[in-house]
Amino acid sequence: LDANLRRGIQHHLFGSRSAPGLSNILVEKYDVADACRPTTMENLHILPCGDQLEGDIEQLGSPLFLAAIEKLRKRYQRIIVDAPPVLGLAETSVMQPAMDGVILVVWSGQTPTRAVRTAFKMMYDKGLIYRGDRIVNWCPRCKSTLADDEVEYKEEKGFFAKIKEKFVR
Repeated sequence: LDANLRRGIQHHLFGSRSAPGLSNILVEKYDVADACRPTTMENLHILPCGDQLEGDIEQLGSPLFLAAIEKLRKRYQRIIVDAPPVLGLAETSVMQPAMDGVILVVWSGQTPTRAVRTAFKMMYDKGLIYRGDRIVNWCPRCKSTLADDEVEYKEEKGFFAKIKEKFVR
């Protein structure tokens, strides 16, 4: 789902047209089923950004958006939403409560550290970052995850490693 209604690119990446898409759904010109289309990859469909329409961006936090997400949930096992950058644009913030999770994409060597920290803090303050004691209980012997009630915790001093890596294109 390309929710970047200002500068959507997913339709270009999949060799598709931009409309009809999400913006058309949000102004009630199309149904979700009519706007989703298959790609050349098996079991992968795209819902592009759609036309740039008056009032479409304001609808991203609306009941119409939530209804569209619910229709997609009934139709697809996984929904990946490509949203605009977190900082500086209100639409990303209003969409986030409708999402099950958020992935913050950072370009190594490109995204300023201060911007990453600000975006992370903003998402944390809104409750979008996991706040439990541990993200995953991993058993190295079983090579599997464990439920919280299967684990006895013991605090140990350790260290935090920070890796700086340059990627070659």
